[in-house]
Amino acid sequence: MGRRIGAGLAAAGLAAGAALLLAGCSGGSGDGGPIAQVEKGLPSGWDEAQFGPDAGDPVVGWVVEGESFAVVTWGSSSCPPIAKSLEAPSASELRIVFAPPEGEVCTADFAPTTHEFALPDGVTERPISVEMEFEQFDETVEGSLE
Repeated sequence: MGRRIGAGLAAAGLAAGAALLLAGCSGGSGDGGPIAQVEKGLPSGWDEAQFGPDAGDPVVGWVVEGESFAVVTWGSSSCPPIAKSLEAPSASELRIVFAPPEGEVCTADFAPTTHEFALPDGVTERPISVEMEFEQFDETVEGSLE
């Protein structure tokens, strides 16, 4: 009987571990994070050619002007950065902190990932300065929403 309980506990532990692993990969807003949606690839209507010679640098742009915007990051398609926080220090500023995925084995590809956000209510002035901090690289990138 001891073996049956041990096997049952091991199976339950494996199932819980798998659920946590899958939840960690989702990167979505189910954990209460600031992101409306995360998708592989570029937002609808965006063309990779518009990134020019800086392809690889994060880019910010409108999804629905005045309502939602996206940040496109480049890197491993299986381990994109995770938006940890979205702050609006003023009516014309946004600050987003991206954390690295934890405990992931990542593919060695180089692909875009779209992180879509709702524009916070208090951000009403244009242009909007967007500061994107990437903890993994100890780097901050500036962008703008016109």
